[in-house]
Amino acid sequence: MVNAIVSLIKKAACAICDKEPGKPAGYPVYQIGWDELATNLKGLGLELMLKAEFMPDRLVKYTGEKAWAEIIPFLIYPADDYVAEVADCDDYSRWAAADASRIFKLNGCLQCWGDTPSGRHAWGLVITGPKSYLLFEPNAGFPYAGKLFAEGDNGYEPKYWK
Repeated sequence: MVNAIVSLIKKAACAICDKEPGKPAGYPVYQIGWDELATNLKGLGLELMLKAEFMPDRLVKYTGEKAWAEIIPFLIYPADDYVAEVADCDDYSRWAAADASRIFKLNGCLQCWGDTPSGRHAWGLVITGPKSYLLFEPNAGFPYAGKLFAEGDNGYEPKYWK
């Protein structure tokens, strides 16, 4: 509960100054067209959950693995925020994607769904190159939250994205 209160205070204070404490600066920003990204991810076995014509942005801005590793800790949310069917795994992944765009101006952090040892789950996916991505768990209740990992690590098998 204390972590949730501290998180809310930090986010409220940062909304005023439009900065996150310790926010990484000077990271490289790359871009890829939405259609090209959708095609590339499909080639990697990931199915888009939106109709092709419903692209949210024409360009997707992303950074490399090293910069994402510094950014991801800002996209982790307290386990105490979890409420089944209300604020659950898909919400955590949506919050991470929204905050990556809002705070870091990178919309290459996406929602991802797939299979884990405990069943169907949602988590974060970051674009690291035109044909590469890494995964992360945005719920601080998981031991590997805040760290990037590859498909298959921690038993995460991605299937869908948006």
